[in-house]
Amino acid sequence: MKLSYNKSKLILFLIIFIVSCKQKSRSELIIGTWDNGKQEMIFFKDNTAVIKRTDEDTFSFRSTYKLINNEKFIELQYENGNHNEAEILELTNKTLKLRNDTIVIILTKIHE
Repeated sequence: MKLSYNKSKLILFLIIFIVSCKQKSRSELIIGTWDNGKQEMIFFKDNTAVIKRTDEDTFSFRSTYKLINNEKFIELQYENGNHNEAEILELTNKTLKLRNDTIVIILTKIHE
């Protein structure tokens, strides 16, 4: 069976449309639990976060977060009034790579 040129274009358009609809935005991708063995970051849908250090000194703190500058940066506002900003170098379903000044942090998603 041979498809006409217009039908082929329509099928290609529908495939591209369906695939693009399934891609999540960065604000959706960041939600979940991220870990790298030294720290765990949990981002919730309500723009709150919990950051846990699990290396030598175990502690945790709460913050709010927002994605800024076309979702290329994340800004954390801590309960004590301090804030921190990091560049999002990579964000996929599995990997979150952040740069804060000269430090690069690579985290793996362990829970949605």
